[in-house]
Amino acid sequence: MTTRWILALVCGQALARTFTTLLGAVIHGPMAPPDAETSILLLSAAMLVAGALEGTVVGSAERLALGHRIPWTWIPLSAAAFALAWGAGMLSTGAEPSAPGVGAVVLYAALAGLVLGLLKGSLQTLALRGRPERPPWIRLNMLAWGSGMMIGAVVTDFVQVGPFSAEVLLLEILSGASTGLVVSLITLPGLPIEAPGEAEFD
Repeated sequence: MTTRWILALVCGQALARTFTTLLGAVIHGPMAPPDAETSILLLSAAMLVAGALEGTVVGSAERLALGHRIPWTWIPLSAAAFALAWGAGMLSTGAEPSAPGVGAVVLYAALAGLVLGLLKGSLQTLALRGRPERPPWIRLNMLAWGSGMMIGAVVTDFVQVGPFSAEVLLLEILSGASTGLVVSLITLPGLPIEAPGEAEFD
């Protein structure tokens, strides 16, 4: 299960970043609206969709790795957690400096990861229908996503490649895979492994 979990998070997060990066390229390219008001509305909707998309991919990868040890509701709850986290990130962009340094970027990524981990861990815990946490899934997710997104930010921030291109997409995939690797390793001790005599989910 260890190998499946690591591969699921690495590949799942890399695939999720592929989808969200391509979505961003479309929104800022062919679908870019002509006026500022429409642009804000479209960007807001796109952020929520991107979050839900990322959460669906990651949640599905986790479900694939763990099988019936977790219920199917794990996937939509993961999607909701990511959508809420992306929405919170969108609301907080006004507090970011216009030209943040590396330290500010990494700090912001770590804080965003903590929020995501809190939301994801909390909602996924609901999916387990009261099963005891082993060990606390929420705290593990906060640590994992805070650390993972910080590493991912370092990967993307140290290479400046300009507007969207194949290089940008590759870098985002690498960042996603790096984040997924860190998250998978930190969350390993808390995987909801079936105990003797404990029924699996449908």
